Amino acid sequence: MGAITRWLLALLTGLMLMLPFASGQTAAWAAEPAAVPLHVALRVGNVYRFSAREKTYGAEGTLRLSAPAAEMRRWLAAGVDPVQLVRFQNLVEPWNSQIEANSGPLRLGTNIGRDYHFNGTFYSDEINFRSYPFGTLPLQLQVVADPSFPSSLSHPPRLQLKPNPAQSSVQRSSNMNGYRLSAWQLVPEQGGVEMQLIYNPMGWSALVKWVLPLTITMVVMLLTPNLRASFSSERLAIPPVVLLTLVFMQQAYRDSLPSLPYLTVLDGLYAFSYLVTLVFFCEFIWCANRNDRLGGACSAVGERRIERLELSLQLASLAGYSLLVAWAWGQS
Repeated sequence: MGAITRWLLALLTGLMLMLPFASGQTAAWAAEPAAVPLHVALRVGNVYRFSAREKTYGAEGTLRLSAPAAEMRRWLAAGVDPVQLVRFQNLVEPWNSQIEANSGPLRLGTNIGRDYHFNGTFYSDEINFRSYPFGTLPLQLQVVADPSFPSSLSHPPRLQLKPNPAQSSVQRSSNMNGYRLSAWQLVPEQGGVEMQLIYNPMGWSALVKWVLPLTITMVVMLLTPNLRASFSSERLAIPPVVLLTLVFMQQAYRDSLPSLPYLTVLDGLYAFSYLVTLVFFCEFIWCANRNDRLGGACSAVGERRIERLELSLQLASLAGYSLLVAWAWGQS
């Protein structure tokens, strides 16, 4: 009996020691603040200075933050501006950006809000250049809660950012050089709100700037076999010039892009153009050597054979370009 009594006393003592800890945990759970909804609206007025090489762009517009009236009054009474509770996550060069209030508190139904004018440079990691210079161009504006709350708030709120698409908009002036805005949406993202801007390239602009020079150069190359085989020196002079032209044109367009671990649509067109030019150059060398061995006298049968070979190469080149165009269409 004595052993049982001592065991029961030890058990009761342990339970009594655990009660304060359990009550403290319960109080901590009960004291956890409820999530405060902070509604975010974005009105984008201008998108400019897009850099494909840096994947950055400038954006200007209005940020509207609204919260329940009681909570907003508590923040304002503590001297806390609501914009201090959030930040643009993909903002680069914050020292060169601007976010300032352009209105006082606004009554928005049961909420109180405030408008802020913003202007800065942003980064978009979703840009994919595989279909360049065609395909869509996605840009984002990401607003998240700032974990560093002002010290004037004794009990920092647990913010829950919610998108407010009804009060959001994108103006027509947001079109960029070479790109036209096709769609936008304001959606919730993990830890915040994201405005997605989808741009499509202006087809004629991209064609004239990048594809038309390449097309003209390769048309000249594909027409060169129409010169008679007896014009050996003239035929041999054209492929090196075409190769140098392709190198300079490709380098000019690649300088506008970042270093990529994959090929773009335009890279595929240039690679195939190099191959076509090299094949014709080799064929011209073979024809020139053949004519030289025959002393410049090529029979009619030999000329027709060469013409059929070169026609086959021309048709194969056109078929290859057709397949590349179909592939490019699928990429976009």
